[in-house]
Amino acid sequence: MEQEKLRFKDAATGIYSRDYFLETGEYLLALATRGKAPLTICAVDIDYLNRVNEVFGKRIGDEVIKTVAMTVDLKSRRSDLAGYLGAGTIGLILYDISGVNTGMVLNGLRKKVEYAIKNLNYPKLKATVSIGACMIQGEMDKEKLEVIYKRAFTALKNAKEAGRNKVVVY
Repeated sequence: MEQEKLRFKDAATGIYSRDYFLETGEYLLALATRGKAPLTICAVDIDYLNRVNEVFGKRIGDEVIKTVAMTVDLKSRRSDLAGYLGAGTIGLILYDISGVNTGMVLNGLRKKVEYAIKNLNYPKLKATVSIGACMIQGEMDKEKLEVIYKRAFTALKNAKEAGRNKVVVY
């Protein structure tokens, strides 16, 4: 049983793998559609990760990735799903949360991640995250899920262009 659980985990971060995240995301989409619940797809990306790797080394860069991933996972609700997508990006699906609360929850998460990185005890390390999100409600299908992911990544791009360490929700 324990080995079965590990199969779904990303070895580097300890959170769910990309494959498990995408597969379970389809299930959550179907559940949200059936229950007419809102669903928010998020992309949480570490700002200037390449610079962290260049200045502090890949080992510390990997520590930052793991810290961000674990913080996103542990600070999310039990009904939410976090998975490591690769290249310093964590996917997050928020199930059944209103539009007003989405921005508040994600900004709170952004601040918790920043605090967790500061607690790594590398005084000169400054790393933050940008978050892009797309909220949907109503009839959805697998094809629309791809569109929603693209919108979340567009929102992420806009958060980075707005100065990083920001949350943009569509």
